[in-house]
Amino acid sequence: MRWQVLNAVAATLLTSTTTASYVHDQGLPVEKTVTLADGQVIDWIKREIQGEIAKPPASLNHGTAFKKLDIDPFNSTTRGPAGTVPIPRSDGRLPKTKVPPPHNVNRLAARQYANQHWYSSSSQSANSHGSSAALSMFKAYVANSNDFSLLQTAVAHLDVPNVGIQTVEAGWINYPAQVASPHLFTFYTTNAYQSYGDGVSGWNTEYRGWVQYDGAYYPGMELAPLSASEGPMTTTDMGSGHFASEGYGKAAYIRNILITGTDDNDSDYDGSQGVVVSDANRYTIDTHFKSGSTWGSYFFLGGPGAGGVIGG
Repeated sequence: MRWQVLNAVAATLLTSTTTASYVHDQGLPVEKTVTLADGQVIDWIKREIQGEIAKPPASLNHGTAFKKLDIDPFNSTTRGPAGTVPIPRSDGRLPKTKVPPPHNVNRLAARQYANQHWYSSSSQSANSHGSSAALSMFKAYVANSNDFSLLQTAVAHLDVPNVGIQTVEAGWINYPAQVASPHLFTFYTTNAYQSYGDGVSGWNTEYRGWVQYDGAYYPGMELAPLSASEGPMTTTDMGSGHFASEGYGKAAYIRNILITGTDDNDSDYDGSQGVVVSDANRYTIDTHFKSGSTWGSYFFLGGPGAGGVIGG
C-alpha cells in the first residue's frame, strides 16, 4: 500500500445538495440536537447504531511527547448524553470532484494541474496499516469562499483492479463554502473519486463510511487556536502563505511523520518516491526526512499562490 503526505492549494468547482447527514437521510434515532456558537448543528447519536465498531489502536510510540489537543467544542449544555457521539449537519456543499493525490513523480507534470489543483507533496511506497504526523495550523487566505486550501496526510492503495485508486485521507482544511472556519476533515474513496455515496466515497460524515468513536473530536469541527507568522506554533496546522524556505515561525510544516507497518511497528517516513511541486512560483516544499532530531521526518511547505502576496 502506498503512503503519501500531501498539501494542496486549489479548487473552483463545487456542488450543492440538500443532504444534512446520513443520520437524517437514513432516519437514525437522534438522542439530542444542539447548535454551537458558530452555528454548526450537531446530532448526538448512540455510538453503536453506526454498525460494527473497530477497537481503537493503542497510542503510537512517536518518540516525541505530544500535548493533548486543548480544544473542547462542547459545554454542559451542548454535550450529548453518555454513550453518544457527535455527528455534524451540513448544507451538503462539497467540491464537485476531489483530485487524486500525485503519487508518481515520473508521470506528473505541472501542466496537468493548470487551473485545477496545485500541490507540494511527497510520497513513499510501503506495506502499512496507516500513518501519523503532527501538522501546523494557519488560517490560509482563500481568494473566495469556493476555493479551498488544505494540509493532509493520505494512505493510498494504487492500481486496484477495475477501480484505480482507493484512499483514506485526513487533515486540516480552510474551505468556507463547506464549514465557515478552518476545520478538521476526513475523506475516503473506494472508486477513484468518481462519485460520492454511502460506503463508496465522501467527506467527513456526509455519507456512511466514517465511524465516529470519540465523544468530543469529530470531522468538521472548527480548529483553534491557529498559528501566526512569527508567533507560537500549535501542533495542527496549515499553510501560512510563506514559502517553505522561510522555515520555522513562518512556513507551515508536517513533522514526526511515521508509517505504521503491517507488523504494527512505526518507522520514520523517508519520502523515497520523491516530491511533486506543481508550480514552484506558487508553492514549495523543503524536506528533512529521517533528520535525527526530535522532529524526526519533517518538511516545511507552502506559498502565497498565483498572486505572490500573502493574504491577498
